[in-house]
Amino acid sequence: MFRLLVIIGLLVFGTIEGLAQEELQLETKELVPKRVPFVPPKDAIVANTIEVSGADEFHRIRLERLVASTERTITIPLNNFTDEELSISDVSVSCGCMAAIADSKVLKPNMATNLYLRVSPTETGNFIKNATITLTNQSKIKLVIEAKIDSAFSVLPASLVLKPGDSKGTLLTVRSNFGEQAFSVKSLDPMIELKVVKQDAAEVSFRCMFAEDVDESKIPISFQVPVIISGVHKKHEYSLTVINEDRIEVKPAFMIAARKGVNNFGFLAIITSYGGKSNDVECVLPESASGLTLRLVSTRDGGPATFRNYEIEGNIEGRESIILNWNRSGKTLATTEVFFDRNSQVAKKKMLEARASFNDELIRSGSANALSEP
Repeated sequence: MFRLLVIIGLLVFGTIEGLAQEELQLETKELVPKRVPFVPPKDAIVANTIEVSGADEFHRIRLERLVASTERTITIPLNNFTDEELSISDVSVSCGCMAAIADSKVLKPNMATNLYLRVSPTETGNFIKNATITLTNQSKIKLVIEAKIDSAFSVLPASLVLKPGDSKGTLLTVRSNFGEQAFSVKSLDPMIELKVVKQDAAEVSFRCMFAEDVDESKIPISFQVPVIISGVHKKHEYSLTVINEDRIEVKPAFMIAARKGVNNFGFLAIITSYGGKSNDVECVLPESASGLTLRLVSTRDGGPATFRNYEIEGNIEGRESIILNWNRSGKTLATTEVFFDRNSQVAKKKMLEARASFNDELIRSGSANALSEP
């Protein structure tokens, strides 16, 4: 029995040792990278063949209309019609929206290879970019890629004026610029509803309106609504500007009045109203402002905005600020806080907070660089 156990132990030990040696050999074996050939997509655009002469060359490649934010591949055949073997030492492109891949770096005499340019235009309009192929004999083949870039869909109009409680809404049309028919449209803002009223092959019309359960007091005067259009192969995001017809905007929201006299202070307010002229908007002193009077000095219209100069008269002793109400038909739509002391710490703090908030909004909207000075 003892001998049998010894034999079994030797067999087990030998098996474990053999597995360990195999594992060690696998760990120490050099890994050889395997090249995976690039397979161009079926919709690749094939350019005319470039006859490589071994000298400096210039070629212009004009493409069909391309879709913004959608990658396309351009196949450029390179035919070496010299009697010498040439090689591609470098391919440089003028922007990060292009990348180059070659079937082979070697151009054998009287044989062709394919160079692929993967193009991903991000902006609509004219697309003019450069690519340079450098050969080992120091000759260069300069390429200019030209195309017209359009968005996949048109969303018209780009801005809408809506009235809370209006069930009719405003007409919004989404049209495919490249003939795509199977697409859906969705608002990512819960305050906005889109109801289909007409649908054709490549165009859909909606009634755009505020949602029934939206709190009207929470709707700003204007805001951006992200809209997702889902096509067959890709989702596209667009931004729709919505303007609240019932709201007004008064800037600045707080200010330091300029002293005009002993008990006289002046300030400028800008009132913006898209639902009609702002001449029906009244600036009113609060009940707590007893002993003070408010007088409109001058007014000037500028489109949806009106510029008004006011003066506050009276004894301000003991008052750091007052809050003015901006009313329409007896309803307060906005407020403005007016400070009387230029050295007020409260006013300075609010100004710094407003500036930081404004800069944050610029950064969120992509209008400013987060690393730049405010």
